[in-house]
Amino acid sequence: LTPGMFSYSILRNSSENPYFTNLFDWLRDFNVPLEGIHTETGPGTYEAAIMYANILEAADRAVLFKTGVKEIAYRHGIIATFMAKINENLPGCGGHVHQSLWDKAAKKNLFYNERDPSKMSELAKSYVAGQLYCLPHVLPMFAPTVNSYKRLVEGAWAPTTLTPRNKNKSRSHCRNWRGTRCPSAGPLDWLWCGRYQPLFGHGRLLSLRFIRDKKQIEIETAGDGGKWLRGFFQWSSAIHVDGSHTADENF
Repeated sequence: LTPGMFSYSILRNSSENPYFTNLFDWLRDFNVPLEGIHTETGPGTYEAAIMYANILEAADRAVLFKTGVKEIAYRHGIIATFMAKINENLPGCGGHVHQSLWDKAAKKNLFYNERDPSKMSELAKSYVAGQLYCLPHVLPMFAPTVNSYKRLVEGAWAPTTLTPRNKNKSRSHCRNWRGTRCPSAGPLDWLWCGRYQPLFGHGRLLSLRFIRDKKQIEIETAGDGGKWLRGFFQWSSAIHVDGSHTADENF
């Protein structure tokens, strides 16, 4: 659809205007509203932002989005794929999961603290710490295929370290406080989710927070800046030899 490496172009979509018009209109009718679509790094690569929703609705929309895009693309003579890595010489295709936790009135973001230097509440730090600690043991649940790990390499705009940072795609977790629902409080961004089942994935993210509470892990040391293990078989082996039985205890 687009040649070259034109990231974040707002003009190149116009060359396939009928296709993208149908994507927006038909997905909206399918109850999968999109906030926007733009080009990403790589020929024919696009990024779409699905409108936020509660956790169950968001998971359903992620599944329906992929199905809908493929069916609409087919009508335009286009083959759409969400494969993690289609070419070893190009960046891959991944999924970001944005999550924020609000009070019952949906007025206050419980992950945000204006007075904290990092703008994170203790709850948010607890939430991230549990995931940083557990990620080496449960990653195959989020990146379940061999091809998933061909994307998770250095120099390919993919996460490669177990550390949280502001707007840095080489890290496993990213926080961005420029969210849509409040000018000062945006979502936490999980960058390592690959070809996974969204409903199970969201549930797993929630459950990992309680592991932190049980083990009293701090966010500064939870991931210890560690590098990723390489390959699916290394990750799956880590699950079986894990002395704390993290995966078995929680899944």
